[in-house]
Amino acid sequence: MLFLVATPIGNLLDITLRALEVLKSVDLILCEDTRHSAPFLRHYGIEAALMSYEQFSEKTKLEKILEMLQAGKNIALISDAGTPAVCDPGALLVKNCIEKNLPVQSLPGPAAPIVAYSLLGTMKPFQFIGFFPKKGGEQSEVFKQIQFYSGITIFFESPHRILKTIESIPFDCTITLFRELTKKFEERIEGAKDHILEILKKKEHLGELVVAIEPSAIPSQDSEALFFAKDLIKIHGLTLSSAAKIAAEHFKVKKQLLYEKLNQELKKS
Repeated sequence: MLFLVATPIGNLLDITLRALEVLKSVDLILCEDTRHSAPFLRHYGIEAALMSYEQFSEKTKLEKILEMLQAGKNIALISDAGTPAVCDPGALLVKNCIEKNLPVQSLPGPAAPIVAYSLLGTMKPFQFIGFFPKKGGEQSEVFKQIQFYSGITIFFESPHRILKTIESIPFDCTITLFRELTKKFEERIEGAKDHILEILKKKEHLGELVVAIEPSAIPSQDSEALFFAKDLIKIHGLTLSSAAKIAAEHFKVKKQLLYEKLNQELKKS
């Protein structure tokens, strides 16, 4: 059987009794970095064999692991922190186990996005989008996804990229940064874009970050039509008139008004 075992995201005490029991009983523990996981396992007296299973070796080791599972071995998968197969290696292994009818169990435990959401004090829905993309085109699409979502968007970002990411947000919103969750220097920073940037620029060491963004207002149909028309021009090379016509028909807005707004936007850029 394959066990997906959640491990602490910072505080070593955040481990379940069931997780410890399984880790002590399995034939093999798969982990992203044996050097990172070994101290944690030693702390709890866990002596099972370890095998590195990270992003770049996932495919090459997959068949061997599947053969072990088919032979009746019990294997646990852990990540460097939190719940495995959530923005960490493991999804491919789980998918193959399902396809081959090999049993998989997930042991619930720490997950940084859920910890962050619980600290927001909201009943609104949320979407988790993993790590924020590095490429400009992908970022533009993600910002649209965030802006038009009627709840809160949560994602991971690295300390050396967080300033640039916050600076590039193209709409009004409330931003909440969670730094070093569950650790000694856990910190929450909340506010509008300018306020967040002012604080971040004074900090030298940020640590691991979870970001939550809530748009101040959901754009209207006119705004959606404008976004869509600009993409038709930029990505597909349509003329201003053609883009305005298609977008107006699709979003049921007035073509002439959309044409005028689109013309103004293009003159600015």
